[in-house]
Amino acid sequence: MGIRFESRLVNSVLCDPRADFDRREIDIEVRRDPLTGRTVRLLSPRGILPARPARKPPLEKRLAPGASCPFCAPRVLAITPTSPLLGPPGRLTVGEALLFPNLYPLGLESAVCVYTTSHDLNLLEFSDLRMADALKACRDFCRLATRKHEQPLYTAIYGNFLPPSGSSVDHPHLQVLADPENLTLTRQVSEGVERHREATGGDYFEELVASEDAAGRLVARLRHFDWIAPFAPLGMMHLQAVGREPLAIEEMQDHLIEDLVDGLLRTFRYYRSQQIDSLNLILFGASRIEPEARRFPLQLHAVVRPLLQPFYRNDATALEHLYGELGIDLAPEIVARGARQAFSDI
Repeated sequence: MGIRFESRLVNSVLCDPRADFDRREIDIEVRRDPLTGRTVRLLSPRGILPARPARKPPLEKRLAPGASCPFCAPRVLAITPTSPLLGPPGRLTVGEALLFPNLYPLGLESAVCVYTTSHDLNLLEFSDLRMADALKACRDFCRLATRKHEQPLYTAIYGNFLPPSGSSVDHPHLQVLADPENLTLTRQVSEGVERHREATGGDYFEELVASEDAAGRLVARLRHFDWIAPFAPLGMMHLQAVGREPLAIEEMQDHLIEDLVDGLLRTFRYYRSQQIDSLNLILFGASRIEPEARRFPLQLHAVVRPLLQPFYRNDATALEHLYGELGIDLAPEIVARGARQAFSDI
C-alpha cells in the first residue's frame, strides 16, 4: 500500500525530583500524518485529564440555566437572529433541534443549532433522535445556502461543548458554515488526497482504513462509516469516522446521518466511561467546488478536552495554538482498545 506510518523516537534524560533526583530517560515519539505531513508528539502524561474527584457535584448544579442562557426557550426566540434564507419564521426546526443564524457570522452563511431548547447539559447522553435531528438541520442549512448562492460552497459543522472546549455558552449546540473559502484542514485534506492519487493511483481513505486496521487502530466498521483512532491524532482520545464515498454535507441522506450518529453515540459512551465532560467535534466532506481528483469521503473527528472543574489546565499551549504542533498524552492504540468496548455489540 502507498500509506506509510512514519515516526521517530527522541530520548530525553533528566534527574527527576519526584524520585530523589534519580536519572530518568523519557521517550517522546514524533509521528507524521501520512496525508498532510502534520507532526504530533506523543508525550508522557502531564495531568491534563486528572482523575475526577469522588464527590463531584452534578453538572446541572454547576451550570444551572438561570435567566441568562441565550439558547433556552422561550428566550432563544427573543434574542437570536432570523434570516430570509431560512424562510418564515427565519429559523429551522427539526424535531427538538432549532437552527438560527449566527449573531457573529464566521463566513458567507453561518448558523448555530441547539439540539434542544431545554437546558439539558448531558450531551454525552443525548438520544440518537436528538443528535440526528441537529445534524439534519445543519445539512438542510447547507442545502439552502448553496441553493441561494447558486454555486457549491465549502460546508463544515463543528461543536464546542463546555468551557474547556472553547465554548462561551454551556447549552449544547453545533455551528455550521457555508463559505466560498476553504478551511485550512479541509484544504490540506483535499491537496493530500490529490497528491496520493497522482502518486499511487489509489484512494487514500480506503487505503487508510485498511492500514489502520492492520496496525490495530480500527475501532469498528458500521454500515456506511469506519471508525479509527488515527495514527497521528488531532487531540486527546481522537476518534475519526470515515465515510465510503465522496460527499459534501449537503449531499448526506438521512440514512447516512443516522449511521453516523450511531457511531457518534458509541463514541460518547466511550468518553463517558472515561469520565469526560468536554469535547470538540468537526464534520466535513468534499465540496463540489473541487475537481474529482480532490474529492474525499465524509469525515467526523471527535477529541476530548480537559475536565470541567474550578481550576483546570487547558490542553492547548503555544506549542499547539501557535506552532501547530500537537502534544498528546495518550497513544491512539490505547484509545482504540478502549473505544472498541463501546462498539462491541455490533
